[in-house]
Amino acid sequence: MLSVAGIYTFQVNTIDSIEVENEDGKKFRIKNGPALETRFTNKDGSIRILFFDSIYRNDSLVIGFQARLAPAYDTISIDQIKMIEIQDGKKRYSYVY
Repeated sequence: MLSVAGIYTFQVNTIDSIEVENEDGKKFRIKNGPALETRFTNKDGSIRILFFDSIYRNDSLVIGFQARLAPAYDTISIDQIKMIEIQDGKKRYSYVY
């Protein structure tokens, strides 16, 4: 929803941070934020990117937003996921409380 001030409103998950592992096997935590992107590589080699704070999972699907300004849910079948990567997309979004 767009307000007069140009602020979009989204329902987001409330995970504060996520533990990740880099290519060297070192584990660390990344703080959740509106610019955090999750890249899913499927078994067929296709790649889908969803914003981390919009991702939800049910028994067989991962569901989330690919874009902020034209939000439409995208779904990915869990049994087709080969790899998951998380990165800071460096976009200038922020939460308003």
